[in-house]
Amino acid sequence: MQEKATKWETDKGIDGLTTNGVLLLHPKGDFNGGEAKAGGWLEVSVGGALYQLRDSRSAPQKKMQVT
Repeated sequence: MQEKATKWETDKGIDGLTTNGVLLLHPKGDFNGGEAKAGGWLEVSVGGALYQLRDSRSAPQKKMQVT
């Protein structure tokens, strides 16, 4: 079976996204005091970089990196 996960080369080696994505819900506000609210979902690469969500979970291209 051929691997279909999105991958690319960086100056630190190869990075990639898993086939169905690893997502984080990024909170906005301060956790201390209970003021945090749900923010946007981000996708995490194998190397730990954060990206905007792809159009579908199995789309073959990454979106813009979030810094």
